[in-house]
Amino acid sequence: MKKFIFAAIFIGFLWSYDHVVLNQYRSSAIDWAKNKAAGVVDKSPKGHALILKEMNTHFDQYSTAEIDYITRTTASPEKVKKFYRAYCNNSDFNPILYGEHRSQFCRVINKHRKKLNAKK
Repeated sequence: MKKFIFAAIFIGFLWSYDHVVLNQYRSSAIDWAKNKAAGVVDKSPKGHALILKEMNTHFDQYSTAEIDYITRTTASPEKVKKFYRAYCNNSDFNPILYGEHRSQFCRVINKHRKKLNAKK
């Protein structure tokens, strides 16, 4: 019990002592604790958002119907996976997106498949 009391006093002293080096460690410890308490989640873009972002660079070649279809398809990872299974793996006919535009979309999806399949 004595060791616990001495450790608590020592930590309290370090916590309240104002020194440049200790302030850096204290602020990083506080930030770490706040992040853990708040349950900070990875804010990097998900796979379906990356696919839409990359496809935006090619949209000048696409019709408005194709752009709308790609935007709706990339709204969720499940929709992208469903599209990939049907039109990229199985080569089913898509009346809205076909030919080189479908191939390009499939290449972009394939490029980001690891992020698309990543767990939250």
